[in-house]
Amino acid sequence: DLDDGDDDDGFDDDLDDDDDDDDGVAVNPNDGSTQFRAVLPRFVFIGVFVFQNVPSGRWVDPPVADGFEYEMTPRNIPVGVASRVFPGMTGVGEADDSVFTRISGFPIGVDADDTFVVSVEGIVLGEFSPGNTLRFSDYAEVLGDRLVDGGVRKFTISEINPAADSSNPIAFPLQLDFNTPTASFEMRALEAAGSDTQISSSSVRQ
Repeated sequence: DLDDGDDDDGFDDDLDDDDDDDDGVAVNPNDGSTQFRAVLPRFVFIGVFVFQNVPSGRWVDPPVADGFEYEMTPRNIPVGVASRVFPGMTGVGEADDSVFTRISGFPIGVDADDTFVVSVEGIVLGEFSPGNTLRFSDYAEVLGDRLVDGGVRKFTISEINPAADSSNPIAFPLQLDFNTPTASFEMRALEAAGSDTQISSSSVRQ
């Protein structure tokens, strides 16, 4: 039995074989390996896009507006012998332990100046562009107790000007890292006229 590098859930851990099956057909064209193959929402409500059990480090993408708030929700975890959590039980449970630790990739070609503002509960962390990496732990001093386990439970990206085409499924991809192997979260569209209390801080980029 040869290991082709793909795990059982259809995600390619090494990101180099396109998740092809034995016939050379791409099983999951939206595996999150690049900006142009971003993982899409599993459920879409009015202004809310739901992602479930997305592997850390993947690109994700809903149809977008002028900005988005990203917020963690409980993720699915196995229970039973394999999990060693509840011996004698099997099935799927939930864990509410994930945080966003890093934004590793900002999209290119979706904004007039490819510059986006990132904030956490009204605290502006700075402006970021393609090629920048935002580690939330770099902002421990200004985030205070909003920083948990090296990350945050929610953040906002705004100043998407002009707003991307909501009919385009790869309109605003973003590469996200978590403190857990997978995470579930929601993205809520922001109104263009919406405003938050903002506290400026110096931007740390890499």
